[in-house]
Amino acid sequence: MKTNGFTIVDYAKMAAVILLYNAKADAQVIYTDLDPDIELQLDNATAEIDMDNNGVVDFMFLRTSGTYYTYYFGTELRLRQADWVAPFDNSFNGILGSPETSSGGLNNFAPPNDSGIVISSLHYFQTSFLQFMSFGFYKPSGNWFYEFGFPIWNTLEGDSKYLGVRFSDSEGCAHYGWIRCEIEDSCKRLIVKDYAYELTCDYPIAAGSKESYVTVENGNMIDAKVYSFNTTIYVHLNLVLNNAVMHVRNLEGKEIYTAGLQNQFTEIKLEVAKGIYFAEIIAEEGRFTKKVYLN
Repeated sequence: MKTNGFTIVDYAKMAAVILLYNAKADAQVIYTDLDPDIELQLDNATAEIDMDNNGVVDFMFLRTSGTYYTYYFGTELRLRQADWVAPFDNSFNGILGSPETSSGGLNNFAPPNDSGIVISSLHYFQTSFLQFMSFGFYKPSGNWFYEFGFPIWNTLEGDSKYLGVRFSDSEGCAHYGWIRCEIEDSCKRLIVKDYAYELTCDYPIAAGSKESYVTVENGNMIDAKVYSFNTTIYVHLNLVLNNAVMHVRNLEGKEIYTAGLQNQFTEIKLEVAKGIYFAEIIAEEGRFTKKVYLN
């Protein structure tokens, strides 16, 4: 097992709302390459992951087998193998998911993520003990079949996906990280290849990155104050700007408000759903972006 620290360079990938980046000086990603990779193929095989190497297991992988019956388009199928991931040690550790992937059924479904997705406190994390990664079904004839109603982790060889993870260290610091996995051979083999986490408390990380994520808020070039109360955003410009325009976007990057800023102090009343939004000022002098919470 090889562990290395990587310092920051300009790397980021997020929603279109993130347009400007600047490095965070004290951030650092701790990367661990599993050499050789962990491969789970046998029944009831397990693998433990200690993200920060402090002697405490943070996540565990498990594969199980059994004979269960279901019907799909009138065809009898039998569950033969299943892959799981389990947050360990405390109730805070979790897997990046959504309310949709954690509702109904026996357990949560741990979805695969592409590289570049930002893993942070803005996301929903599932904390149930066991979360499905894949099912392997077979027909009575012996042919394999994959149930696509569950997260599509089943990949071609070399086609990795990422688990987004959240865990706390012995001092209660929240860390965000990723674990790169592959599931091959019709769910017969689970491979855990490497993982990384952001050393700075409560700081985001991009899936697959060995370098610290850089946020727009550290790159503001306009002297302004932006804050919110209930559903109103308040903007105070410390200097008169040329051709200043205010944009408000949701986390998906959809613009919900845009207007020119005619005065140094502006109140913007919105009728939107409760949640986190990005307020951005664009002017000849530069840009300013701030996350605001509207309720």
